[in-house]
Amino acid sequence: FKRRLGLKTVLITIAVATLMIFSSFFISLMWNLILALLGYTHIPSETVYDSVGVLITELILTAVLPAFFEEVTHRGLLFAGYKDTNESPVFIILMTALLFSLMHQNIAQTGYTFYAGIIMGYLCFYSRSIWPPIIAHFMNNAWSVISDYVEQNGGYVLIYVNQFYDFLTGTVGGLLLF
Repeated sequence: FKRRLGLKTVLITIAVATLMIFSSFFISLMWNLILALLGYTHIPSETVYDSVGVLITELILTAVLPAFFEEVTHRGLLFAGYKDTNESPVFIILMTALLFSLMHQNIAQTGYTFYAGIIMGYLCFYSRSIWPPIIAHFMNNAWSVISDYVEQNGGYVLIYVNQFYDFLTGTVGGLLLF
């Protein structure tokens, strides 16, 4: 918490987090396909965004608090616990990512949370700060909340998001860019 982040680190964190968010869609799709092939049926729960108050509450409860507390636990305390061991950084990052994914206790999320945990572990390790994974975690969860809100409440933003997503997943150029 004491290490100040430079502008370059913040910009790199935002870029890496954005790539993590978009690439985790594919990880999630592949993971859920594997689960479906094994016979698992996921029944999602959905928040009903019937007011801006619900959106703000969800941003606080789903984006702000988990980003802070889950990162302090997994990239803070667990990293610190391994500090005096002879374990390799790769082992520490993979172990904390595994524990992060299992902590969510949702098999449908395990694939992409493990992937995100690896990315956030590397952000923490290379920046030597807890703030980059907190920023990345917040961005990921805020994207999820805001996209659900936009999906339920329509508007021009939804049209543009859907067009961009269709481009990324439905064209060769989009897939290469992705």
